[in-house]
Amino acid sequence: MSTRRLLLIAAIVLGIVLAGIGYLNVQQIAHVSTAFSVVSEHSSPAANTLAEMRSASNKLVLDTRNLMLSRILEGESASAEQDKEIEEINEVKENIETQIASYNSLLEGDEEAAFASDLEQRTEALFALSDKAAALDVADQTEVREINEQLETSLESLDEALGKAIDTEQAQITEEDTLADTSTSNATILAIVSAAAAVVLISVLFFVVIRQLARQEQQEQQERELMRQTNAALQVARDEALAASQMKSDFLASMSHELRTPLNAILNFNEMVATGVVGEINEEQKELLTISLDSAQHLLELINDVLDMSKIQAGMLTLFREENINLKEEIQSVALTSVALMNGKSIMFNTDVDPDLPPISGDKRRIRQILLNLLSNAIKFTPSLGSVTLKAAEHDGEVIFTVSDTGPGVAEEDQDLIFEPFIQTVKGIKHGGGTGLGLPISKWLTEAHGGRIWIESEPGKGAVFQVALPVAPVSVASVSGGNGSHA
Repeated sequence: MSTRRLLLIAAIVLGIVLAGIGYLNVQQIAHVSTAFSVVSEHSSPAANTLAEMRSASNKLVLDTRNLMLSRILEGESASAEQDKEIEEINEVKENIETQIASYNSLLEGDEEAAFASDLEQRTEALFALSDKAAALDVADQTEVREINEQLETSLESLDEALGKAIDTEQAQITEEDTLADTSTSNATILAIVSAAAAVVLISVLFFVVIRQLARQEQQEQQERELMRQTNAALQVARDEALAASQMKSDFLASMSHELRTPLNAILNFNEMVATGVVGEINEEQKELLTISLDSAQHLLELINDVLDMSKIQAGMLTLFREENINLKEEIQSVALTSVALMNGKSIMFNTDVDPDLPPISGDKRRIRQILLNLLSNAIKFTPSLGSVTLKAAEHDGEVIFTVSDTGPGVAEEDQDLIFEPFIQTVKGIKHGGGTGLGLPISKWLTEAHGGRIWIESEPGKGAVFQVALPVAPVSVASVSGGNGSHA
């Protein structure tokens, strides 16, 4: 049985039990009311008046103390609440005076008259203390305590006198007390029996509910333990994956360093031979050396990309900030390098640079690397007789670099993938070359400068890459890998 259904049954049973208890209590109240009615009808009117005076005297002292407390908490200034309390005190006084007059009208004999006179004196003393308390300087704590003690003493004296008088009046009640006691006893027995039955039923009900809750708690504890073990296993797997990723990054970085050193030597030696430093060579030898140099240079670029990616993923690639970078000079240098990358392809290269382009802050070498990556991609995918255009302009506090080409374009489903490391589209694989790291590196470097990069393209209509870098100085920090974030 589900816990919800069990609790519903428990609520129904508890409602029935409480209804039964309520019915029995109604019967008890009826009996007690009958008994008190008998007592009230046969008791002395004087005793009733004295009891009312006793209650009113206690209320007078209580209201006076409340007034003193209110003045202590709120200060000496009068408030609507204090005025209301003073009115209630005056009403209680009038009520006591009315009861004294009523009691005097019921007296018979000299002894009772003497008691009435003493009662009036005690009441007047209590009134005087109440008036004194109402006008008291609450800042004087000693006087406050004295008045409070005097009120207590006066109330005890009056209460004692009233108690004795009430006892005397009630001593006259005989048969009516017996009847009231009998009714009260019967009602009490009935209430005890009903309460005992209710306790038994509720105990059984709580036992069943607690037992079910204990089972449910045990089941939940088992589920929590299973979840804890699952999370622990997932954490271990995550740690192992991170360790493997770190090992991969360390391995790539180490291999890149080890490969770059001898590769630089090969490039230098081939260049020396190709330029005739070590002796004359014929045209066929020069052509072969030029091909070797191009291949080695391409390999060096791939190694540099892998090394940069390893540093990015390890959070070790640091940008070196410079102020007031002259973008027009950098764009001119990038344009010259891009023309050299065409390798004889008949491609029209265009530049459109805003003459009022502002200087920016950042890592000059990495900004040049971003633009070269985009331009080399555009040149690689643009066929002969096509065109590549580089634009730069300021817009809303940013410098917008735009690299457009007339190549095959990028399908919409591939436009997010091309910014992921080591991922190439089908067209990219067909064109050959590269590792799929140029665009991811450009994305991370752009974001490290506080900028953004995006692509607009349709298949068959070329591609437009745009990079927005802020003109205002930004915090340039080391770049970290993983989802393209940066520290």
